[in-house]
Amino acid sequence: MARTFNGTSGYVSAAITPSLPYSFACWFRTTNMTQTKPIIGFNNAAGSRYDQIWFRGAVAGDPIDILSDAGGGQVITRSTAGTSSGVYHHACAVIASATSRTIYLDGGNSATSATSVNPTVDAFNVARFPGEFFAGDIAEAALWAAALTAEEVAALANGVSPQRIRPQIIQFYAPLIRETIELRGVAITSSGTTSTDHPMVYL
Repeated sequence: MARTFNGTSGYVSAAITPSLPYSFACWFRTTNMTQTKPIIGFNNAAGSRYDQIWFRGAVAGDPIDILSDAGGGQVITRSTAGTSSGVYHHACAVIASATSRTIYLDGGNSATSATSVNPTVDAFNVARFPGEFFAGDIAEAALWAAALTAEEVAALANGVSPQRIRPQIIQFYAPLIRETIELRGVAITSSGTTSTDHPMVYL
């Protein structure tokens, strides 16, 4: 079972300070197609520095973006396709370097930004950014200490478990099945979630 996040206080969080490169991904679903809210990624406590995937309900087609800011202005990397209400979609951000960040929606529909940005961040959040919360369902949240390949991202979007993709460099993995448990031994905090149906994942 995935977890439903209530849009007002629901989140999962871990204290992680990343080093480049890194990638993070999850499955998500929502029926609130007007929200502009965080899905998964990094930020600092003040919310002034971040590398995070957001749902962009205020943008035509309802795409997803990587929003990045190191204190010098926001950089947007937007998927080339949008999302549908009530349907599970797969989101992945691949941060290969300060000048290479790629967003994937459902294993493709990708775009890459070469604008230089390398924020100093220390919290890995699911469904939360300071003062902002995603309303919808999230499952299979994972973080890798590497830049995943396009083939690996496509495999995840086809239902391969994150545990099958370079498991030796997974830094965070929370399948969010029934309970908010992280399987790599990372201490997490969570609040405001309930269980719901899970996307199809092959172990």
